Amino acid sequence: MRFVAPARTALSPGVEQHPALHELLVFEPGLFGAEWPSVESLNRLPRIQHRLTGQPIRFVEQNPALLSDGLHYEQRIVQSGLVATRPENWHDLFNALMWRRFSSLKSAVNWRYTREFPAGVGQEQVARRWR
Repeated sequence: MRFVAPARTALSPGVEQHPALHELLVFEPGLFGAEWPSVESLNRLPRIQHRLTGQPIRFVEQNPALLSDGLHYEQRIVQSGLVATRPENWHDLFNALMWRRFSSLKSAVNWRYTREFPAGVGQEQVARRWR
């Protein structure tokens, strides 16, 4: 059975007061508002960069044009700093917040993932390898 994340309207009142979320709300104060934060809003200052490549990290909407480069998600981040982000998606929203809060850790994990890929392997080949 696959987990389905709750709709924003299904969240318990006051969930934003949970201590585990305190540091994340600094980066996205409207996290639990009526509207989803836009992908563009995730690029607000302070700017962050990949700690190992120096690339500025930017969150961009995942769409067919972005994915047409043939790169795996992790490779795209190392090469261009672009983090494919699906709008109105809890996983991608919290991923962006983790990049904001723990950019050194996210950079190290991202770098390590790309070291595991054989040279010249694109998105489809890596997905098959990891199944």
